[in-house]
This record gives sequence, structure tokens and C-alpha cells, in this order.
Amino acid sequence: MTKNKKDLVIASCFGILIGFVNLFSHRVLEIDFYSEELLKLEFRDFKWFFIGLLLGTACYTALHFINANCDFRKPAGPISPKKCFWFPFALTTASWSLQLLANNPCFLMGDTNYIIEYGMDMATQHSFLYILFLSGGVHFFSWLTGSISWGLMLLTWVQILICSLAVSYILYWLAGKGFNKKILLCLTLYYAFLPIIGHYNISLVKDTLFGYFLTLASIAFYETTVTRKWLYNPWHVLLLVVSFVGTMAIRNNGFYIIIVLLAAALFLVDRKSRILVSAFMILCLLLHRDWSYGNLVQEKLAIPLQQIAYTLVKEKDISSEDTEVLENLFPLERWKESYNPMVVDMIKWSDDFNRYWLNYNERLFMKTWGHMARENLKEYTTAWLYQTYGIWTAVISANDSRLSMQSVFGHDPGYVYTLPQTGAQQQAGYIPILPETLGSLIRKIFSSVNYLGAGQCLWLTVICGFMSLSLKDKRGILIILPVLGVTGTLFLSTPLSTAFRYSFCYVIAFPVILCILNSCFHKQGMQS
Repeated sequence: MTKNKKDLVIASCFGILIGFVNLFSHRVLEIDFYSEELLKLEFRDFKWFFIGLLLGTACYTALHFINANCDFRKPAGPISPKKCFWFPFALTTASWSLQLLANNPCFLMGDTNYIIEYGMDMATQHSFLYILFLSGGVHFFSWLTGSISWGLMLLTWVQILICSLAVSYILYWLAGKGFNKKILLCLTLYYAFLPIIGHYNISLVKDTLFGYFLTLASIAFYETTVTRKWLYNPWHVLLLVVSFVGTMAIRNNGFYIIIVLLAAALFLVDRKSRILVSAFMILCLLLHRDWSYGNLVQEKLAIPLQQIAYTLVKEKDISSEDTEVLENLFPLERWKESYNPMVVDMIKWSDDFNRYWLNYNERLFMKTWGHMARENLKEYTTAWLYQTYGIWTAVISANDSRLSMQSVFGHDPGYVYTLPQTGAQQQAGYIPILPETLGSLIRKIFSSVNYLGAGQCLWLTVICGFMSLSLKDKRGILIILPVLGVTGTLFLSTPLSTAFRYSFCYVIAFPVILCILNSCFHKQGMQS
């Protein structure tokens, strides 16, 4: 009875949290972005609070009931971990390859085009290892085939193989944990046929590879801190290094996530293992130096830039010293004209924005930002809410993952590339490999790419954290730390509020999180 009361209290607390999130999410949608009424609530507004309260409580209760009454690890016949690797590999590779053939060359995002054309000149924004993979890979395959379209398609297929290997290992690992073959089959179908996964896997954007590396890093972190066996097995250490280094090398925020995980591991492993973990931390820091050089400071200052711009839009008084600093970076009127509540690109990529001055005067800029914060806390808070809206909102209609697919998926027949070696110009056109009827059918089957928004993914993961805390079992908390670390870095600096691709890792990692949470429940049941 006591346990049921405890569960009810936790479910209610979480429901209240979601209720407040839902309330403010709708407030942001229903009022003008520049209104002073953001925090002024009326009685009618609280209907959104009660909707969130019911949804949050229902989600917690449903997940708790499933985990408490369904043991995913219950044997369902003989199962071979090796078969759990090669069958998913074959199925996912076949499914994603068909989608590739029906949609090639499969991307539209501007950054992808720039990396391919300008190569290492883009190292101020992206890691050189990813530039080497993307630009170098496309140029290599284009040189072999004489066609930029074939180069794009062959490199995309290489990415498909990498993603298939990662998914197969994830399922192989879960099979080794005793999860039954019905659950593993469901997860195989999830990865192979969920449209949004296929669409990202055939899109040459760094968020795809980052999602898989981070999920493998989550598994490595879990095994290092819970079972502590990975530090003494050379093959596991290799995967540990590859997953951690890959996470850091693909996206800049991966470095901060991995460093936080390694620091946390120092407190979770035994004294003997701390020496190995410390050595691994030093190795990661040394390796990271090689591919994070020359970054533009503006790439990590999206939130401060937006907060300053919003303060100026509100016509707040600022000192002459602060004005002088801001004028060095961007003309004062341009700050106001370029401000967009949910995207910072209009400021940081403006021709008038002195990004090189910012690179050499970061401390002075941050000092000015902090000085202005003392008198403009409300404006800073409001600007932060706008800029991070897509990451924390619980409003389903405001956080549609299809929106971000428009920027990462779909061929651009009008884009002209410069071919490597020859310097000849060539258009990236569609390659009709499959019969049109079959290609059209595949595109139609996999056309619905919607998924839970980034905000819903975040709060469902937090629900799992609450459940683990209620069990007093750290394993569930440890498996969710890496994806929560992604959201944490986005809260500190996100360039575009509603870009779901920043949170794509949740789509890959969420099934693993649920399985480990189920394992936590039934371990506790056996102990009691």
C-alpha cells in the first residue's frame, strides 16, 4: 500500500510539472512574441495546465504499469545473440537501401552542400573528421564514377552500412541481456521500417551518425559504470573508444557530453577502475584537440546573442560602455532588425556581424552580456524561452518533427556542384534506378516521417528518470544521462528552436532506455 501511495505521489508530481510546461507552451503560442503578457495568466489559461497534468500522470502510470507487469526478459524460446546481429543487419540494410534508391540523392540541407564544396574551409563550424567523411567521401566516389549524383548515393550507402552495424550491435547487446526474441523482433522492425529513421539514415547530415554514436556511447557508459567489465576487455575498450570519440568528433556539443559522462564515471566505478577512467579521459581530451580547431565563437553563443538582441528590441537602457562593445560586434539598429525569436542565424550570419572580432574578444562580450543581465533578467528569461521553445515544449501541434525534415531530406535538382579534380560543373540530378512505379510506392509507404517532438522525447525520458529514482536503482538513470546531456547543451546554446534533428538521438536511444528500465523493475522484484 505504501508503495502504491509513493507511485501515486511521483505520478502526480510529474503530472504537475508537465501541466506547467504545457501551460507556458501555449502561452508562448497564443500571444505576440514581443508581448509583455507572457507571465500574466488568466483563469482560462489553466485548462492547458489540467490537460498537461492528466497527460503527464497518464504517461507515468502507463509506463509504470507496463514495466511492473511485463518482463521483457522472460524467455520465449531459444535465442542466438549472433542471429540477433546478422538478421537486423540484413533487414535494416535492405529497407534503407530501397528508400535510398527511391529517393537519391536524398538531401537538401545547406550546410551539407557547403561542406561538400568548400571542404576544410568549413572547419570553423564542423569537425574536420566529419568534413573528411562527407566532402572527402563524395569527392572520392565522384572521382571514381565521374558523377556527383553517384558520388552522393554511394557515400549515403556507406552511411547506411554504418547505421545498420550500429543498430545490429544494439540489438545484439540487448539479446545478451536476456531480452526475449519477440521484443527484439519488434525493435528490429522499429529500426528498419520507422519512416523517420530511414529518412535520416539516407540524409547526409551529421545528426544521423551522431545519434548512433551517442547511443553506442550510452551503452558503453552503462557497461563501464554498472557491470564494470568493459574496462578489462580489449574489444569492449575499442568500442568504448570508437563510440566516445565518434560522439565528440561528429558534433561539437558531443565533447561536453562525453566529458561530463567521464567525470560522473569517476564517482561510480571502484577505486581500481578510476585509474583507467582517468587515463581514458586524458586520451579523449588529447584526441579531441585534433578536430575542434578554429571554431567560430558565435557557434556556442546563440542564447546570449538572442538575449541581448531581445533586450535591445524592448528598448531597454544600456550603458555607454556596453553600447560601444555591441557596436563593435554588430550595428545597434541591426541587432533589432535581425532579431527572430526562434532562430539566431539572421544575426550571427549577417554580413555586418563581426564574427572575427568576437573570436578575439569573447571575454569582453560575455562581460557585457553579464552586465546587461543584472537589469534585464525578465528579458533574458523570455528570450531564452523563445530560443529553446522547441526543445522543452509539451504542445504537440507546436513541435512537429516533420518540420525539420524539410531541411534535411529531399533532392535538390537545381543545385550545381563543382566536380573534384576537373573543376567541371555538374547538376545533382535524380538517378532513376528503380522502376518509377516501385519508387513511387516506396516513397508513399515511407512518406509519413512524423515522430514525437523534441519536447515530448525529453519529458518521456525524464519520466523514465523519475521511475528509476523511485526504484532507487542507478542503472536506469545512467542509461538516460547521455541523451539528457544533448538536451542540456541545447538549453545552453541552440541555433534553431524547432529543429528536431538536434534531438534525433532520442529516436535511436529511446527503445534501449525502455528496455533497461524494464530490467531495473524486475531486478528489484527479484531482490524483494
